[in-house]
Amino acid sequence: MAGGTIWYEATEQYGVLTIRRGRYGEAAMPVATFEGLQPAGGRLAVGPAGVVATAHPAPDDAGSEAIDSVLPEGRIAKDGYELRYNEPEGGVTLWDLEAGAAVYVFGPEDRQVDQPPAGVRESSEDGEFALVFEDPETGADLVTFTYEDLAPVFEATSDSDSATVSVDPEDYEMPETWVGWSADGSAWGWQTMADAFGIDNASAGGSEFAVGSDFVIARVDATQVEVAVSTNAQGSYAYASAQSSVGLQARWFIARVPGVQ
Repeated sequence: MAGGTIWYEATEQYGVLTIRRGRYGEAAMPVATFEGLQPAGGRLAVGPAGVVATAHPAPDDAGSEAIDSVLPEGRIAKDGYELRYNEPEGGVTLWDLEAGAAVYVFGPEDRQVDQPPAGVRESSEDGEFALVFEDPETGADLVTFTYEDLAPVFEATSDSDSATVSVDPEDYEMPETWVGWSADGSAWGWQTMADAFGIDNASAGGSEFAVGSDFVIARVDATQVEVAVSTNAQGSYAYASAQSSVGLQARWFIARVPGVQ
């Protein structure tokens, strides 16, 4: 958050990175999208001079069908309503328990857009994610599902659908990290870690950024990692995660932002 403005990055459609911005207590709206990228796991760094983001290229061999397969299956009841995942198949239903009828029914096609469908919005009040459903007649808030409400269903899906096996790090290439910079959140420039800091992808570990009034500070950890590859039960996709790392050194960089008075 900076100056009452909330920034965050998300993947709302596979292979498309979305940068969102909004005022405190309001839904954040998309200001930039990038095809072929996905979040690298770090937070956006925001300051008076602009915004810094990190991302990975989206794997070419994992299509949207694989991502769709991890849609959770379960029901979450709250305040007289029930959120039903994978009902219909590949979609989501909000069910009125008292009326015994659906308030909203969203199919798989509704998940392939950058913004939530009509009647639904994402909230970041107090910095906490929430999914808000509106009354289809009045537009007033009907029911809100917080991250804590949703977590059990997603965690259960992750536990049941994935298995981890260890592999030789030499057999797997860690995804390349890209660093993005923007003065206003709309126009962006991207560089690889090698181009930005002279650190090859195999040695680049975690990175942190801070944005000042006319400069950017970066800390990049050079590490050696042991890798584990996870696949879903059907083996249709895989991702890598660092099981452990050996820190070599932390390198610091500072750059003046051009054009800032």
